[in-house]
Amino acid sequence: MPQNMPVYKKQHYLPAAYLRNFSVDGPTSTRKSRIWRFDSKARREVTVESQGFGPYYYSDQAPEQVEKEFKSGEDFYAECYPDFWQHGAPGTSRRAFGLLVMMLDLHIRNLAYAKATRNNHADYLAMAATVKYYILWGRKEPPSGDAAIVEEAMRNWKVGFVRCAAGHNFITSDNPSLLARVGSDPGFVNLVLMPVTPMTYAVGYDARKLGLNPGTISEGDETVLTQLQAHNCLECVYAREDISDRQWEGFKSILAKRRPRRPVEGPGLWGADIFAIPANNGPEFVSVPFG
Repeated sequence: MPQNMPVYKKQHYLPAAYLRNFSVDGPTSTRKSRIWRFDSKARREVTVESQGFGPYYYSDQAPEQVEKEFKSGEDFYAECYPDFWQHGAPGTSRRAFGLLVMMLDLHIRNLAYAKATRNNHADYLAMAATVKYYILWGRKEPPSGDAAIVEEAMRNWKVGFVRCAAGHNFITSDNPSLLARVGSDPGFVNLVLMPVTPMTYAVGYDARKLGLNPGTISEGDETVLTQLQAHNCLECVYAREDISDRQWEGFKSILAKRRPRRPVEGPGLWGADIFAIPANNGPEFVSVPFG
């Protein structure tokens, strides 16, 4: 590193710890591994570490402190790699809860919900408090503390995996964590979806409202997840290999039809993207046992 280069200037809202699993290198990937990127103008290979960051995106006053704060979560995420690649579900309930927290965290860390292009750490902390209260706690009365939130969330939320058919691959995006509300549930969010490898999606769900049918999903559900990633992305999607001309044209068509997405400068509230999915028209791997 050049002597005059600022330390921790490149601050990732899409961590390399997440994106590297979508490289062709798979379980042996590193930050230097290459991945295919597709946006409205180009399709090309890029390095994992070159994606999803902004100069002092979180803080220019305490960059090292912020880096350490996020590193603990990213180190935990790396501990989940064997579950992603080799197992059908998180290894323990604690790991499942930690993965759910990381899925939510990667959503609110994203540039798509930032109010500015730098120094977003205070807003991130405010959004994290919102997630804890409205999603993980989900009750009208205030919690007694974080321990009560963890206990409530571990009792009500579950995390499992679904996989695509052999020979198929999931895409991911620069805003990969999807929040959804399935059915007529008046709550905030009851489903969280995020691809964790080209073959595996992690599915967090409120078990009071939904069920999960784990295993290999239908081609129809693969299409649904692909379309959701394309609609939710900030400006690009990623894959472990090149896609066809027809697939690229389809992705560009989705981008052309939706409202442009840009960081919102100045005061304002978090505009979370929550997909409303009818109970009778949702993905087959999600069941709605109570209507």
